[in-house]
Amino acid sequence: MEKNKEKPKMEAGVKSFITAIVVIFAMMVLTYALTIIIPGGYIPFWKWILSPILVLFAKDSGSMIAIIALLVVLGGIFNTLDKFGVLRLLLDKVTAKFGKSRRVLLAVIPLFFMVIGSAAGTFEECVPLVPVVVALAIRLGWDALTGLGMSILAAGCGFAAGVCNPFTVGVAQELAGLPMFSGMWYRAVAFLIIYILLMLFLLIYVRKIEKPMDEKMLEGIGSGNVRQIAYSSGSRFWKIGITFKEGVVSVLPGVLLILMANSIRFTLLEGNILDVILQGAVSLASGMPRFGVILFIYGLVLILNFFIPSGSA
Repeated sequence: MEKNKEKPKMEAGVKSFITAIVVIFAMMVLTYALTIIIPGGYIPFWKWILSPILVLFAKDSGSMIAIIALLVVLGGIFNTLDKFGVLRLLLDKVTAKFGKSRRVLLAVIPLFFMVIGSAAGTFEECVPLVPVVVALAIRLGWDALTGLGMSILAAGCGFAAGVCNPFTVGVAQELAGLPMFSGMWYRAVAFLIIYILLMLFLLIYVRKIEKPMDEKMLEGIGSGNVRQIAYSSGSRFWKIGITFKEGVVSVLPGVLLILMANSIRFTLLEGNILDVILQGAVSLASGMPRFGVILFIYGLVLILNFFIPSGSA
């Protein structure tokens, strides 16, 4: 039965991975084509083909390497915790305590992620907590998308509001010569509006998909002991090592996607076309009315963020 249940999930995961690979590869091809079309652009074909590997040796690859290392380690850790029942037990305890008032968690957890995103500029650093929140959302009768909305989407919303985000507001105001974090009240109002909109979005969604909580089930879960599950099972270090390795292998497709996505920016820089594109955008915007320029810059930044996923950059 378990194998039959896992098969559709595996097939869906493979389809999603293939779709992502195709989309990113198409963007890589488009970027390479731009180095040929745009005057002054050039990158050797072999360099473009090897760009997902060469990007590891680029000057500013430190943060990307750190994220990959974090994902690899977390993949091993979470798989180990899951296989030996520790993660399940911890989630059972939270479910038993908040199962009857799960809407409280639906309000508090996104607020927590929004605050750390808005105040500390935290986004990639939230990745370790995302699998936990997703698993918790499923245990509470929701689904994986609800967990993503409660965690990474909330962090992104907070990052965008940027009440005192040092990586966006701080850098921009310093470059513009403005008092640091001036106009905070306006961004605080924006934060509140975005939080309300996020909560409405989540509430409307969970009403459609949530499952009723069984009170008898709530009374029966959460009574185990972490130490009993993790060691009374007679697990040896070699078993833990094998489980950890399986978790690492499971995240390698994600690592490939990260490398391919970052190779697009590598091609733009190595092909000497990024500055040309920006110069062309400036020339185009110079003849627009002010309101049109604002919308144009917003759209341009939205596109550039796909290639350069960094607020401060």
